[in-house]
Amino acid sequence: MNSSSSPLLPHLGHADFEALVAVVRTSPNDCAPLLVLADWLADRGDALAESLTRSSNIRQFEFHIAAARFEQITGRSIEELATRLCRRIVESQRKTLER
Repeated sequence: MNSSSSPLLPHLGHADFEALVAVVRTSPNDCAPLLVLADWLADRGDALAESLTRSSNIRQFEFHIAAARFEQITGRSIEELATRLCRRIVESQRKTLER
């Protein structure tokens, strides 16, 4: 993995983490499950993941989970993907302007 790895990546697949994420998803209007998850991360000494979770709303948290799962599957960060896509768009626009 690269240096911009998702702070949630190490927790993916852990039964307690996945159970807490499921509760967060089933209670999108309740901030308590997200705070419980943040406390769980803090108890494991993961201040970055805890801070990310505590400062998120449910939509932001869903993005962070999706980014971590993308990285887990592909071995690439979402930032790397975004950079590559931007480069392709710029290159495509440059070629279009050259015509």
